[in-house]
Amino acid sequence: MDIDIPLNFRPSETPWYLPVLDSPAKYKVLCCHRRARKTSLVAADLVRQKFLTTKNVLYLAPYREQARKLIWEAPNMLQNFMPPEVWKERNNSEMKCPTPNGGFLYVSGSDNYEAFRGMDIGYLALDEWDDQDPKLWNEVFLPILGVNGGKATIIGTLKGKADLWNKLQYALTSGDPNWYGLLLKASESGIVPKDVLTEIERTMPRSTYQQEFECEPLADGSVVFREPRRLVKAGIAQDAAHRHRMGVDLAKHSDFTVITLVDVSLPRFAVLPQRRFNKIEWSIQRGMIEAEYFKANNPDGHYDSTGIGDVIGEEIEKTCKRLKGYRFTGPSREELINNLVLVMENDRITLPDDDGLMAELEAFRWVANRADASPTDSRVKYRAEAPASMHDDRVMSLALSCWELPDKAVGSGSKFMMTPEEKRFYGIMREKRVREGRGNGSLRMA
Repeated sequence: MDIDIPLNFRPSETPWYLPVLDSPAKYKVLCCHRRARKTSLVAADLVRQKFLTTKNVLYLAPYREQARKLIWEAPNMLQNFMPPEVWKERNNSEMKCPTPNGGFLYVSGSDNYEAFRGMDIGYLALDEWDDQDPKLWNEVFLPILGVNGGKATIIGTLKGKADLWNKLQYALTSGDPNWYGLLLKASESGIVPKDVLTEIERTMPRSTYQQEFECEPLADGSVVFREPRRLVKAGIAQDAAHRHRMGVDLAKHSDFTVITLVDVSLPRFAVLPQRRFNKIEWSIQRGMIEAEYFKANNPDGHYDSTGIGDVIGEEIEKTCKRLKGYRFTGPSREELINNLVLVMENDRITLPDDDGLMAELEAFRWVANRADASPTDSRVKYRAEAPASMHDDRVMSLALSCWELPDKAVGSGSKFMMTPEEKRFYGIMREKRVREGRGNGSLRMA
């Protein structure tokens, strides 16, 4: 079947999208891996649908300004597919473009969805659906489309078994002719070159990669640390004769200073109960850090040298000579968290029975990185964060203590070795630091 498509759109480069355009179904659900060009498909189809209907067509992203950058201003999106003589009539401030057959092509975000209640919509495209409120579908848009006989395409990358997954399952299994579903994995599509995909797989936590690129939904797709309570082993006491790793997250403003020790002389490394305190003069805190350091037999480790840590770091290193500063930047923080995820996924450590630590680990989520990156750059779109209402000092101290863990237990004769995934992770990070001119490849950050 011949398919009328907009200017400059070449579906032959992504042939698995041809059935999407060809399907007569009213509602289409596309669960696709990162970098699958699904937004390009929707942008092209949005233009095509506008020339097939006299009604309005609407593209909705989670946020209005995200939609502006993602599809309205991006040169390879709407302006690439729309005939120039039509595009020049657009209204940039309202993000709408009239067409000769009547009505408008609108672009907006679901943070502004009230503006579209009751609109005469003939086609609707919902992007990154799991970042939007699922109630919008049943309460706002489905009634409009039902009355108008309109169509919709719902796309996104899975975030657990949320509404996108539920709609996909209905489309694939219900037999309802009004619904069409597509599940597209990176390993099957060929869109991302194999060498690039291999690099991504090697540097990303396994659970995140499986969901983001292989479309395997997790129980809760936004969770960073999977089931941390399974690692709890209570009652392990500190042994002064053992070797340890140490991580110190220093207090900033209303935060807490947290000291974490990891016993690396046990066959399975054991995180000891953390020390946590705040609103104490720095001179006293320094003494407490030094006391823990010497009690633990002069451990190797890292402290957060960002902000206040940069000022007092020299004082720490004068007495705690094996502690080194780790400065938090966007990339270095990501490396630190990803390393902790790998350590926990591979069961290399046990954790203390600490409800505060468990609460922080369970609260960490992957959240959209809209401040530091373009919404079109899927490689850096999400970062791991604790909710604004919670502290993250316990987790960051734990992550610092687990940075550069030894290959095997120190002094015990254990054969417990670093996993292949962790070895690849560290090797890639070393190469990255050399390429970026950040030293000779050492993972230590001063």
